[in-house]
Amino acid sequence: MDQEVGGSTPPPSTIIYGLNISLLMNKSKSNTRTRLLSPANIGILLVGGAYGLFRAIDLAWVCDDAFITFRYAKNFIDGHGLIFNIGERVEGYTSFLWTMLVSMGQLLNAELIRFSQVLSIAAYLGTALLLALLSIRFLRDGSRKSRVLIPIAALAILFMHDYQVWATSGMETSLAALIITLGTYTLVCAKDRWQFAVAGFAMVLAILTRPEAMLCLVMGGIYILIVERPVLRALLYYVIPAFVVYMPYWIVRYNYYGYPFPNTYYAKSGNLAYWSQGWIYLWLFVKTYYVLFVIVPAAIWLILRMRKQLRAKTGKFDFISRVGLLSLLICVPYIAYIIRVGGDFMFARLFIPVIPLCFLVIEAALASIRMSAAVRAVIGVLIIVFTWGSVNQFADASLDIGGIVDERAFYPEGAVNQAQTQGKLLKRVFTGVDSVTVAFYGMRAMLIYYSEFPVAIEAHTGLTDEYLAHMPITSRGRPGHEKQAPYEYLKKRRVLFCFPSPGPLPEVSRIWFGGLEAAMLHWDNRVMEHLKGYPEVRFIDFPAYFDRYIQESYSRPDNQVRNDLAYFKRFYFDFNDDPQRLEQLRLRLGG
Repeated sequence: MDQEVGGSTPPPSTIIYGLNISLLMNKSKSNTRTRLLSPANIGILLVGGAYGLFRAIDLAWVCDDAFITFRYAKNFIDGHGLIFNIGERVEGYTSFLWTMLVSMGQLLNAELIRFSQVLSIAAYLGTALLLALLSIRFLRDGSRKSRVLIPIAALAILFMHDYQVWATSGMETSLAALIITLGTYTLVCAKDRWQFAVAGFAMVLAILTRPEAMLCLVMGGIYILIVERPVLRALLYYVIPAFVVYMPYWIVRYNYYGYPFPNTYYAKSGNLAYWSQGWIYLWLFVKTYYVLFVIVPAAIWLILRMRKQLRAKTGKFDFISRVGLLSLLICVPYIAYIIRVGGDFMFARLFIPVIPLCFLVIEAALASIRMSAAVRAVIGVLIIVFTWGSVNQFADASLDIGGIVDERAFYPEGAVNQAQTQGKLLKRVFTGVDSVTVAFYGMRAMLIYYSEFPVAIEAHTGLTDEYLAHMPITSRGRPGHEKQAPYEYLKKRRVLFCFPSPGPLPEVSRIWFGGLEAAMLHWDNRVMEHLKGYPEVRFIDFPAYFDRYIQESYSRPDNQVRNDLAYFKRFYFDFNDDPQRLEQLRLRLGG
């Protein structure tokens, strides 16, 4: 059971990048190399890569949540700290590593949307390359004599529609998949102590990309306990990066933010189990990609095969079993965690980081079964075809299935350009006005990013607000949207404008910035006097409106007048010192 990589131990730097060129170019075993580098095999890899690249570029988009990360990056590079609102230390991002990479783009003065998309697509292709390298190893080390390489896992993600969608988005999804795959690749290939340290470092990077990837690190340790002998030295070097890199990072971030987990964990009630919603999230995904049902018999076959290998004289796993075992060890608890927290409202997003390993389980099982080359090729092609021919659950783009949506469908062409134009208008008209606090709801993070309000409260989910994130919930609803800001909290924070309106409000509270409508939660004489100087800004002058209302109120029903004046008190008098008009209000209420 040969467990060497490329016939010799590669250096750690080679393993880090997963580009074990010696696996392809070594002149030894020339017949095998000739088969692997045949025009047919090269053509298959190039066609798959070209198709995946074309589709990722064609579907390229940016999610509104990405602009939260962009704002953190901008504030960080501008010297305000790793914060969303100036003066507030709240960890409203999920991926530290992705935020740092985006910050590099900000430092280079790059356009962050394009910068993030290029990084994500590079991660997408890098993941496919790592999977292809594992496929080559399967073909070389297995008992088969096939001349045709069908890299099932690599081609599956290159032909999977939702993987192509999440190959961009401006979020860390594609990077997380790359690093988890890299951690798997380095660990199954590791032979000496420093290579185990490299594998451990890759797993730490995965945690810095997605916190739940801690499961990958733990499962990697269990994998070492099962397959490595002697186990202690391998395990020791594997966990060194966790103590040397991750623990100091965690201590620093805990002291900076004050909580053991990111604010997003509390905003989405990650401490509460939401199994019913999680099963809906999983079922919707496997109904779309029904080929994934093959994982169950593939996993059973691999387990039985590994059991047989343990009973053999050597008592060791071969390379195919190692890959299958580690992929299973990571996938099962990772997917279980996703189900437990209720999944996500964005379809497929949380599954993407471990989808490559799911297909590796299938490929490892097929690689271990004795069959003719033709049959193997046909099965591989069928898996790719069925992956490509998924069942679209969101034929109606606006469809909401159990609180889950096709997120990309909600971003019409020109949405970002419109937000940029509106944001720049807001930035211009509020120049010179200090201490303006705003609130924003769904799909307005991009507006806030371009407008550069110093303090903006994400009032829809509490992602960037400590108070909202820690609010208790009485009943479960749409994942991640169960903690909306109550009026009293917005009033306490002196929120002046909401983008868009949180609900139906009186006409006097409506304001337009060009074509952008917003809601005024209260009137601020200082700010509104400033805005009167801009013809693009339209609103009702409340003091003049109030004077007319008082004169006309005597012809209106008393109940209506009392309700209106109670609103006026909350809207104007609680925030402005106007004793003369306040006396008019009191007299009218008394009358």
